[in-house]
Amino acid sequence: MIIFIIKKFLQRYASKLKSVKVIVSEKHLLKKRYKSRKTVTAINHRENGLSNQTDQNLNTMRTNFFYTLSAIAIAVAFSSCASQSHIYVAERPAPPVVMRSAPPFRGAVWIPEEYVWRGGRYVYVAPHYVRAPHRGHTWVAGYWNTHRGRSVWVKGHWRR
Repeated sequence: MIIFIIKKFLQRYASKLKSVKVIVSEKHLLKKRYKSRKTVTAINHRENGLSNQTDQNLNTMRTNFFYTLSAIAIAVAFSSCASQSHIYVAERPAPPVVMRSAPPFRGAVWIPEEYVWRGGRYVYVAPHYVRAPHRGHTWVAGYWNTHRGRSVWVKGHWRR
């Protein structure tokens, strides 16, 4: 009798207390009639106007959300990795002799010879003057690094 009154109360206020309705009816059904949780879930779905298909759709959505979130996390993790490619050559190109001239403007910084990988080989870039990006920065010249009998050009960079 008490369960009947509770059910009537819950049916009247079902929109606010749906989760309570499911819990009360599930306990009642488990004690009185049914042993299997699957049967109870199916009956609860029938009472709430849901189908087993809804349950499967929710599980599929949760799984898809988890996979999407995992893929995004992996993509973000690997996108932050710094990559640097090195191109090794058997023979270094010979640099031409260049005379250093007077600075063309105040605060000019001399950039010595550089090499750029272009068209399948290192191309020589002549020394030149540039303006430092920020006051107090100095240029660290590039250099050839030899590894296992092969050479790679390590680019120059600005240092504070």
